[in-house]
Amino acid sequence: MIAVIVGADILFLRHRFWARLWVNVGVVAVFAAPQSLDTERRANLLADTS
Repeated sequence: MIAVIVGADILFLRHRFWARLWVNVGVVAVFAAPQSLDTERRANLLADTS
């Protein structure tokens, strides 16, 4: 998956620094949001069982 993201990044946005930066920030945000929500949900479940 990382190879696909990096490959597309270099292929389509090679000479556009700011576009690459914002696209990469967006990709990280999209993949980090579910992880963050899942971590918060698990913390709430652990707090409820104590």
